[in-house]
Amino acid sequence: MSTAFAKHLRREAAINGVMNALFNGAIAAWLLKGKGVLPMWGGQGFAIDMIATAFALVFIVSCIVIPLTQHKLRRGKLPQPHWQPHELAARLSDVAPRALALRALWLGLFASAVVAPLSLLLLCLVGVQQLTAMDYALFKGLWAGALAALMVPPMIWLGTAGNRDGEPVQS
Repeated sequence: MSTAFAKHLRREAAINGVMNALFNGAIAAWLLKGKGVLPMWGGQGFAIDMIATAFALVFIVSCIVIPLTQHKLRRGKLPQPHWQPHELAARLSDVAPRALALRALWLGLFASAVVAPLSLLLLCLVGVQQLTAMDYALFKGLWAGALAALMVPPMIWLGTAGNRDGEPVQS
């Protein structure tokens, strides 16, 4: 991976991380204003919100980042990386669905089925069973920012790798 491409990955991950942290934290604070303590589990619990947020955030960001990456490649604003077969980006492209919507769905399902449950497990391991509404809004903002920063590089890899035939991802 070239230095320019690595710099692009870091910049995009940082920008997406900060923007998603701000938006998700602000939306959660607005929606939860005046609420008391939120349990992790149950009808008013935040566990389901985290799982749903993981899916929605990653699905939506994928639908934006993958086509933008392809657009930048076509216009020459991003160097085309040449992935070796053993590299994670090449392997990811080999197993990913071909169509953009399916790739976004695939990444969203990964985030909601793997990343969110691991995050909830970590909260359980450190003893968190409930949070005040504003503490959850702050946590959710930081968590959503970290999730976006973590998931943007695979989105960009998929945008640069195209599909298994070397063609751009289908819209």
